[in-house]
Amino acid sequence: MDKLIAVYGTLKIGNHNHDVFLKGYQPIQSGYFKIPFQIYSNGRYPMLIPDSPHQIHLEIYRIPEQLFQKIKTFEEPFGYHLESTTIDGIDVSIFVFNEKTPPSEFYPVSDGCFKPEVEW
Repeated sequence: MDKLIAVYGTLKIGNHNHDVFLKGYQPIQSGYFKIPFQIYSNGRYPMLIPDSPHQIHLEIYRIPEQLFQKIKTFEEPFGYHLESTTIDGIDVSIFVFNEKTPPSEFYPVSDGCFKPEVEW
């Protein structure tokens, strides 16, 4: 069974982990979506923290369960968990940071669109 996943950082097209996990997949939707999170970055990777709704640039993918589990296994050790959110009336999974506040080296991404500033 396929899963819907919304990505906002290194899994987006043009970023390091897209080629590792999502190469060959195209988003079924992409753009800015108002979701109940704020995006933060340390220049290398981002995180979402629950907050009032913000416009965040997302790519939404339909992927096989096996790939979904592979991405989940990758993200969880870094302190992320899956939450469900609604985008254009569709429930999607999205990775959210486990803590309610970001680490001190993270700053809000004012335009809602993560762009890496530090190379891998």
